[in-house]
Amino acid sequence: MALGIAILASLGTWQLNRLDEAAGDRVRFSERLAEPPFDAFVPPADPDLRRVRVRGVPDWERHVLLAGKYMWGDVGYQVIVPVRGAEAGPTSTVLVNVGWVPADEVELILARERAVAGVQVYEGLARAYPEDPSAKGSFPVEGGFQRHWRAISPKAMAGGGLVPSFVVFEGEGLETDAPITDRVPPIGGWRMEAPERPHFQYAVTWYSLMLTLLLVWLSASVQRDAAPPEPRA
Repeated sequence: MALGIAILASLGTWQLNRLDEAAGDRVRFSERLAEPPFDAFVPPADPDLRRVRVRGVPDWERHVLLAGKYMWGDVGYQVIVPVRGAEAGPTSTVLVNVGWVPADEVELILARERAVAGVQVYEGLARAYPEDPSAKGSFPVEGGFQRHWRAISPKAMAGGGLVPSFVVFEGEGLETDAPITDRVPPIGGWRMEAPERPHFQYAVTWYSLMLTLLLVWLSASVQRDAAPPEPRA
């Protein structure tokens, strides 16, 4: 009983700590959104959740597809393309997530994007990602190049190339629960608020289980003490 109460209490306290961390993340996100966008090829030490601007030439022959993405009930991909900087800088290539495309229109949309030659400008939000060795999943290799991915892992996606550990989500910010109007794919965008997470509800659940365990133990103890002694032989 004591071990169970200790475990449940620690889980509840952990969720309350997570609640404080989430509140701090929302404040940090709001503060960073108020800052002007940074140049993706001269990134700050901590680029995560900051506005960013990319000016360079997209390499559509090296694009990758992030699988399992749905919009309006349709299956599709998020298209990530490496963009080479138009000017010299500490970072020569940045990965840009240009948005969602329906699965049955990928080749048509990519052909249209390839037709737009020259330097392009992308603006959006930078999201930092740790390297994930298992991100490739079970997709086949096409001509020595991993085209499809299940999770974002920037340096692995670039095939070991020199890219920063963040991906630029191109497009404008979207308010929470704001409807996405019909737009021509690829459809970009990102949430302007950090998502709420039910850490408080989780904490209440763990503390409730702890209290239930304690009451069950107390009830069993009272019943045991109130029981008449067994007669001796």
